[in-house]
Amino acid sequence: MSATGTKSVLAVLAVGLAVTTVTPAGAVPRRIDVYRGPDALVRALDRARAGDVVRVHRGRYREAVTIDKRLTVKAVGPGRVVVDGRCRTATVLDVEANGVTLKGFTVQGATAGLGTIEVDFSGVSGGAARRMVLRDTCDDAEYGINVFGTGSVVVRRSVAHGFGDAGIYVGGIGAGPVTVSENHAYGSVRGIIVEDSAPGTVAVVDNRLDGNGTGIFLHGSDGVLVRGNLVSGNLEYGIHVDPSSDGNSLFENLVSGSGILDVLDEGAGNCWNGTAYGTGSPSPPPTC
Repeated sequence: MSATGTKSVLAVLAVGLAVTTVTPAGAVPRRIDVYRGPDALVRALDRARAGDVVRVHRGRYREAVTIDKRLTVKAVGPGRVVVDGRCRTATVLDVEANGVTLKGFTVQGATAGLGTIEVDFSGVSGGAARRMVLRDTCDDAEYGINVFGTGSVVVRRSVAHGFGDAGIYVGGIGAGPVTVSENHAYGSVRGIIVEDSAPGTVAVVDNRLDGNGTGIFLHGSDGVLVRGNLVSGNLEYGIHVDPSSDGNSLFENLVSGSGILDVLDEGAGNCWNGTAYGTGSPSPPPTC
Protein backbone atom coordinates (compact mmCIF):
# COMPACT_ATOMS: atom_id res chain seq x y z
CA MET A 1 0.00 0.00 0.00
CA SER A 2 1.24 3.50 -0.78
CA ALA A 3 0.39 6.93 0.57
CA THR A 4 -1.87 9.06 -1.61
CA GLY A 5 -1.85 12.77 -2.20
CA THR A 6 -3.99 15.33 -0.42
CA LYS A 7 -7.71 14.88 -1.06
CA SER A 8 -10.54 17.33 -0.81
CA VAL A 9 -12.62 17.40 2.36
CA LEU A 10 -15.64 16.05 0.48
CA ALA A 11 -13.71 13.12 -0.95
CA VAL A 12 -12.30 12.28 2.45
CA LEU A 13 -15.72 12.28 4.07
CA ALA A 14 -17.11 10.09 1.29
CA VAL A 15 -14.87 7.20 2.31
CA GLY A 16 -15.29 7.73 6.04
CA LEU A 17 -11.75 9.01 6.61
CA ALA A 18 -10.65 12.30 8.15
CA VAL A 19 -7.08 13.43 8.80
CA THR A 20 -7.52 15.55 11.89
CA THR A 21 -3.90 16.55 12.41
CA VAL A 22 -2.05 17.91 9.37
CA THR A 23 1.73 17.76 9.55
CA PRO A 24 4.46 17.91 6.93
CA ALA A 25 6.26 14.75 5.88
CA GLY A 26 8.89 13.69 8.39
CA ALA A 27 7.23 15.54 11.27
CA VAL A 28 5.37 14.08 14.24
CA PRO A 29 2.99 11.17 13.59
CA ARG A 30 -0.40 12.10 12.23
CA ARG A 31 -3.73 11.19 13.79
CA ILE A 32 -6.13 9.70 11.27
CA ASP A 33 -9.78 9.33 12.28
CA VAL A 34 -11.88 6.68 10.54
CA TYR A 35 -15.68 6.56 10.36
CA ARG A 36 -17.99 3.99 8.84
CA GLY A 37 -18.12 3.93 5.08
CA PRO A 38 -17.30 1.69 2.10
CA ASP A 39 -13.82 0.22 2.58
CA ALA A 40 -13.11 2.87 5.22
CA LEU A 41 -10.37 0.89 6.99
CA VAL A 42 -8.63 -0.12 3.79
CA ARG A 43 -8.60 3.49 2.60
CA ALA A 44 -7.34 4.77 5.94
CA LEU A 45 -4.47 2.30 5.96
CA ASP A 46 -3.59 3.19 2.38
CA ARG A 47 -3.33 6.84 3.37
CA ALA A 48 -1.40 6.28 6.60
CA ARG A 49 2.36 6.62 6.89
CA ALA A 50 4.56 4.55 9.17
CA GLY A 51 4.25 5.85 12.72
CA ASP A 52 0.75 7.28 12.33
CA VAL A 53 -2.09 6.64 14.77
CA VAL A 54 -5.28 5.37 13.11
CA ARG A 55 -8.34 6.00 15.31
CA VAL A 56 -11.37 3.93 14.35
CA HIS A 57 -14.76 5.18 15.57
CA ARG A 58 -17.72 3.07 16.61
CA GLY A 59 -19.60 0.89 14.17
CA ARG A 60 -19.27 -2.31 12.17
CA TYR A 61 -16.59 -2.35 9.48
CA ARG A 62 -17.41 -5.12 7.03
CA GLU A 63 -13.97 -5.70 5.56
CA ALA A 64 -10.69 -7.57 6.00
CA VAL A 65 -7.45 -5.61 6.03
CA THR A 66 -3.69 -6.06 5.84
CA ILE A 67 -1.51 -3.78 7.96
CA ASP A 68 1.86 -3.48 6.25
CA LYS A 69 3.18 -0.32 7.95
CA ARG A 70 4.24 0.37 11.52
CA LEU A 71 1.01 1.87 12.88
CA THR A 72 -1.04 2.15 16.03
CA VAL A 73 -4.59 1.17 15.08
CA LYS A 74 -7.09 1.61 17.89
CA ALA A 75 -10.80 1.72 18.54
CA VAL A 76 -12.06 4.94 20.08
CA GLY A 77 -15.33 5.36 21.95
CA PRO A 78 -17.96 5.61 22.93
CA GLY A 79 -19.42 2.44 21.47
CA ARG A 80 -18.02 -0.80 20.13
CA VAL A 81 -15.87 -1.07 17.01
CA VAL A 82 -16.37 -4.36 15.15
CA VAL A 83 -14.24 -5.53 12.23
CA ASP A 84 -16.20 -8.27 10.49
CA GLY A 85 -14.84 -10.46 7.71
CA ARG A 86 -18.41 -11.77 7.09
CA CYS A 87 -17.20 -15.35 6.61
CA ARG A 88 -15.51 -14.36 3.34
CA THR A 89 -11.84 -14.28 4.35
CA ALA A 90 -9.34 -16.60 6.02
CA THR A 91 -7.79 -13.72 8.01
CA VAL A 92 -9.63 -10.61 9.16
CA LEU A 93 -6.74 -8.48 10.50
CA ASP A 94 -3.44 -9.54 8.94
CA VAL A 95 -0.40 -7.84 10.53
CA GLU A 96 2.58 -7.90 8.17
CA ALA A 97 4.66 -5.00 9.51
CA ASN A 98 6.94 -4.78 12.52
CA GLY A 99 5.82 -2.74 15.51
CA VAL A 100 2.07 -2.66 14.88
CA THR A 101 -0.18 -2.05 17.91
CA LEU A 102 -3.87 -3.03 17.83
CA LYS A 103 -6.18 -1.91 20.61
CA GLY A 104 -9.83 -2.20 21.51
CA PHE A 105 -11.45 -3.98 18.54
CA THR A 106 -13.97 -6.77 18.34
CA VAL A 107 -12.81 -8.97 15.46
CA GLN A 108 -14.92 -11.70 13.88
CA GLY A 109 -15.90 -13.30 10.61
CA ALA A 110 -12.93 -15.47 9.60
CA THR A 111 -14.05 -18.47 7.58
CA ALA A 112 -14.07 -21.97 9.05
CA GLY A 113 -11.27 -24.55 8.84
CA LEU A 114 -7.49 -24.78 8.91
CA GLY A 115 -5.55 -21.54 8.67
CA THR A 116 -8.51 -19.30 9.52
CA ILE A 117 -7.62 -16.51 11.94
CA GLU A 118 -9.25 -13.38 13.31
CA VAL A 119 -5.93 -11.58 14.04
CA ASP A 120 -2.61 -12.80 12.67
CA PHE A 121 0.90 -11.75 13.75
CA SER A 122 3.29 -13.93 11.73
CA GLY A 123 6.97 -13.37 11.02
CA VAL A 124 7.16 -9.86 12.50
CA SER A 125 9.84 -8.64 14.89
CA GLY A 126 7.38 -7.11 17.33
CA GLY A 127 3.87 -5.87 17.95
CA ALA A 128 0.98 -5.82 20.41
CA ALA A 129 -2.72 -6.65 20.70
CA ARG A 130 -4.48 -5.14 23.70
CA ARG A 131 -8.09 -5.18 24.87
CA MET A 132 -9.26 -7.13 21.84
CA VAL A 133 -12.36 -9.34 21.61
CA LEU A 134 -12.04 -12.31 19.24
CA ARG A 135 -15.21 -14.19 18.31
CA ASP A 136 -15.80 -17.15 16.05
CA THR A 137 -18.98 -16.26 14.15
CA CYS A 138 -18.51 -18.53 11.12
CA ASP A 139 -18.54 -21.95 12.76
CA ASP A 140 -15.08 -23.22 13.64
CA ALA A 141 -12.45 -20.66 12.70
CA GLU A 142 -9.09 -22.03 13.90
CA TYR A 143 -7.55 -19.21 15.97
CA GLY A 144 -8.57 -15.98 17.66
CA ILE A 145 -5.05 -14.49 17.79
CA ASN A 146 -2.18 -16.26 16.05
CA VAL A 147 1.41 -15.33 17.00
CA PHE A 148 3.80 -17.37 14.87
CA GLY A 149 7.53 -17.05 14.24
CA THR A 150 7.75 -13.57 15.73
CA GLY A 151 10.02 -11.55 17.94
CA SER A 152 8.60 -9.58 20.85
CA VAL A 153 4.78 -9.58 20.78
CA VAL A 154 2.38 -8.79 23.63
CA VAL A 155 -1.20 -10.13 23.83
CA ARG A 156 -2.85 -8.52 26.83
CA ARG A 157 -6.29 -8.05 28.37
CA SER A 158 -8.12 -9.65 25.46
CA VAL A 159 -11.03 -12.10 25.25
CA ALA A 160 -11.19 -15.07 22.86
CA HIS A 161 -14.20 -17.33 22.47
CA GLY A 162 -15.28 -20.35 20.47
CA PHE A 163 -12.32 -21.39 18.29
CA GLY A 164 -11.65 -24.74 16.66
CA ASP A 165 -8.05 -25.01 17.88
CA ALA A 166 -7.15 -22.16 20.27
CA GLY A 167 -8.33 -18.78 21.39
CA ILE A 168 -4.68 -17.67 21.55
CA TYR A 169 -1.97 -19.57 19.66
CA VAL A 170 1.78 -19.00 20.08
CA GLY A 171 4.13 -21.06 17.94
CA GLY A 172 7.58 -21.22 16.42
CA ILE A 173 9.08 -18.61 18.76
CA GLY A 174 12.86 -18.66 18.68
CA ALA A 175 13.71 -15.23 20.07
CA GLY A 176 10.69 -13.48 21.54
CA PRO A 177 9.88 -12.58 24.18
CA VAL A 178 6.17 -13.22 23.63
CA THR A 179 3.97 -12.32 26.59
CA VAL A 180 0.37 -13.52 26.90
CA SER A 181 -1.10 -11.88 29.99
CA GLU A 182 -4.41 -11.01 31.66
CA ASN A 183 -6.54 -12.53 28.90
CA HIS A 184 -9.74 -14.54 29.14
CA ALA A 185 -10.11 -17.51 26.80
CA TYR A 186 -13.21 -19.67 26.99
CA GLY A 187 -15.33 -22.00 24.89
CA SER A 188 -12.54 -23.09 22.52
CA VAL A 189 -10.94 -26.50 21.98
CA ARG A 190 -7.94 -25.04 23.84
CA GLY A 191 -7.70 -21.69 25.55
CA ILE A 192 -3.97 -21.08 24.97
CA ILE A 193 -1.47 -23.16 22.99
CA VAL A 194 2.31 -22.72 23.11
CA GLU A 195 3.95 -24.87 20.44
CA ASP A 196 7.47 -25.47 19.11
CA SER A 197 9.02 -22.59 21.05
CA ALA A 198 12.54 -22.21 22.44
CA PRO A 199 13.47 -21.83 26.12
CA GLY A 200 12.95 -18.44 27.68
CA THR A 201 10.88 -16.98 24.85
CA VAL A 202 7.24 -17.26 26.02
CA ALA A 203 5.42 -16.20 29.20
CA VAL A 204 1.77 -17.07 29.90
CA VAL A 205 0.84 -15.03 32.96
CA ASP A 206 -2.32 -14.14 34.91
CA ASN A 207 -4.82 -15.39 32.35
CA ARG A 208 -8.28 -16.89 32.96
CA LEU A 209 -9.11 -20.11 31.11
CA ASP A 210 -12.50 -21.74 31.56
CA GLY A 211 -14.98 -23.83 29.62
CA ASN A 212 -12.46 -24.91 26.99
CA GLY A 213 -11.53 -28.47 26.12
CA THR A 214 -8.07 -27.83 27.62
CA GLY A 215 -7.11 -24.59 29.32
CA ILE A 216 -3.36 -24.37 28.55
CA PHE A 217 -1.50 -26.78 26.27
CA LEU A 218 2.29 -26.89 25.88
CA HIS A 219 3.44 -28.86 22.83
CA GLY A 220 7.07 -29.24 21.80
CA SER A 221 8.09 -26.26 23.93
CA ASP A 222 10.77 -25.90 26.60
CA GLY A 223 11.41 -23.23 29.22
CA VAL A 224 7.97 -21.60 29.06
CA LEU A 225 6.85 -19.57 32.07
CA VAL A 226 3.23 -20.35 33.05
CA ARG A 227 2.43 -18.33 36.16
CA GLY A 228 -0.58 -17.08 38.09
CA ASN A 229 -3.25 -18.41 35.76
CA LEU A 230 -6.78 -19.23 36.92
CA VAL A 231 -7.79 -22.42 35.09
CA SER A 232 -11.22 -23.83 35.93
CA GLY A 233 -14.01 -25.96 34.56
CA ASN A 234 -12.30 -27.13 31.37
CA LEU A 235 -13.80 -30.23 29.83
CA GLU A 236 -10.62 -32.32 29.54
CA TYR A 237 -7.43 -30.91 31.09
CA GLY A 238 -6.65 -27.74 32.96
CA ILE A 239 -2.95 -27.65 32.02
CA HIS A 240 -1.50 -30.29 29.69
CA VAL A 241 2.27 -30.50 29.13
CA ASP A 242 3.00 -33.03 26.38
CA PRO A 243 5.96 -35.48 26.24
CA SER A 244 8.03 -33.14 24.05
CA SER A 245 7.86 -30.20 26.49
CA ASP A 246 10.59 -30.08 29.13
CA GLY A 247 12.02 -27.70 31.72
CA ASN A 248 8.97 -25.47 31.91
CA SER A 249 8.13 -23.36 34.97
CA LEU A 250 4.48 -23.66 35.98
CA PHE A 251 4.26 -21.52 39.10
CA GLU A 252 1.37 -20.35 41.29
CA ASN A 253 -1.47 -21.44 39.03
CA LEU A 254 -4.88 -22.39 40.40
CA VAL A 255 -6.36 -25.33 38.49
CA SER A 256 -9.72 -26.92 39.32
CA GLY A 257 -12.84 -28.62 38.02
CA SER A 258 -11.35 -30.31 34.95
CA GLY A 259 -13.28 -33.11 33.27
CA ILE A 260 -10.36 -35.57 33.08
CA LEU A 261 -7.38 -34.18 35.02
CA ASP A 262 -6.49 -30.75 36.31
CA VAL A 263 -2.82 -31.34 35.50
CA LEU A 264 -1.28 -33.73 32.98
CA ASP A 265 2.53 -33.55 32.83
CA GLU A 266 4.08 -35.90 30.30
CA GLY A 267 7.37 -34.02 29.95
CA ALA A 268 10.58 -33.99 31.97
CA GLY A 269 11.93 -31.50 34.48
CA ASN A 270 8.85 -29.30 34.60
CA CYS A 271 8.55 -27.34 37.86
CA TRP A 272 5.16 -26.73 39.49
CA ASN A 273 6.05 -24.54 42.47
CA GLY A 274 2.97 -23.16 44.21
CA THR A 275 0.46 -24.55 41.70
CA ALA A 276 -2.74 -25.81 43.33
CA TYR A 277 -4.72 -28.56 41.62
CA GLY A 278 -7.18 -31.26 42.57
CA THR A 279 -6.41 -34.11 40.18
CA GLY A 280 -3.28 -35.27 38.38
CA SER A 281 0.27 -35.75 39.60
CA PRO A 282 3.08 -33.82 37.93
CA SER A 283 6.33 -35.68 37.50
CA PRO A 284 8.83 -34.75 38.84
CA PRO A 285 7.14 -33.63 42.07
CA PRO A 286 5.57 -30.16 42.02
CA THR A 287 8.33 -28.48 44.05
CA CYS A 288 11.65 -28.15 42.20
